[in-house]
Amino acid sequence: MSSSLQDQLLAAGLVKKKDAKRAEHDKRKQKKRNRGKPRGPDESSELARHYAAREAARARELNEQRQQAARRKAVQAEVKQLAEQHKVARDGAEIPYQFTHGKRIRQIMVTEPLRQRLVAGQLAVVAVGQRYHLVPDAIAARIAERAPESVLVRNASQPGVGNAQDDPYADYQVPDDLIW
Repeated sequence: MSSSLQDQLLAAGLVKKKDAKRAEHDKRKQKKRNRGKPRGPDESSELARHYAAREAARARELNEQRQQAARRKAVQAEVKQLAEQHKVARDGAEIPYQFTHGKRIRQIMVTEPLRQRLVAGQLAVVAVGQRYHLVPDAIAARIAERAPESVLVRNASQPGVGNAQDDPYADYQVPDDLIW
């Protein structure tokens, strides 16, 4: 007896053939309707929670990226403002002062007193966008706190070139006619 219950009922005459076809048709329709739906209420709520958690994580990540971009932009604006307000004028500059920016050698035109102040560590070279400015060392220190990549040249301060206290050869006399 491998025949279905429906076949058995038809053979016994308890169900008409028309009713059996209608029941089979309704059963196929119900199956078609349920094809794309999750099987139970637990699965659908679990999927909804999963998608909501994934969207929330993505939203947090995007928000963090936006905040970091805003912070970078604010720092760059602050560096630009500091450099623009405190830049040293280079009027009549004719001497090239060369320095490295990344992998390239760049130059900025300076006067002799400005070059001496750069070498002594009183001035520093700061990059703002595609421009280079000379700023006092104190301002360069403030810029370096915010964006260290903007300060390109900042020599160590030299209080005295011939400091006798630190020189181990200070006791020796250098002859006047010495030729190097």
